[in-house]
Amino acid sequence: MMPRKILLLLFTALLASCSKRDSINEDQEPLSNLTPTVQENELFQLVNKHRNTLDLNNLAFDKVSYTLASSHSQYMVIKGHTSHAKFNERAAQITAETGAELVAENVANDYLTIEDVMSAWLNSPGHKKNIEGDYTHSSISIKVDASQNLYFTQIFYR
Repeated sequence: MMPRKILLLLFTALLASCSKRDSINEDQEPLSNLTPTVQENELFQLVNKHRNTLDLNNLAFDKVSYTLASSHSQYMVIKGHTSHAKFNERAAQITAETGAELVAENVANDYLTIEDVMSAWLNSPGHKKNIEGDYTHSSISIKVDASQNLYFTQIFYR
């Protein structure tokens, strides 16, 4: 039988995905680097700026979730589409390593700019709910495929 904490996590995690085909030139950072790119940092700042307009707390960057977000974005590049495949495994690992009580995830692909994906997320009720949710930590990964299509993963937790 699953522990109550994991069951709660599975039932309360909010997932949302988004897709739009466009292209952009983007330098790919290797997963082993584990340092957010300029675009990842800028998108993270846009999320916090939006939260500030609502008097919500800033989300703190988290390296555990960044590693998992990076791995998942790379998985979506390989598969060629957005998905929440193995979200429960990512959530369980974050819970185990950080003591998180709630984990959520937004994914998207193929937006031309970080402003485009942010706008799409805010115009989607599920994505917006995650961005404006009661979370304390987050990370964002952006990966690009051979055709210059972008894949985004943002993980939130508290």
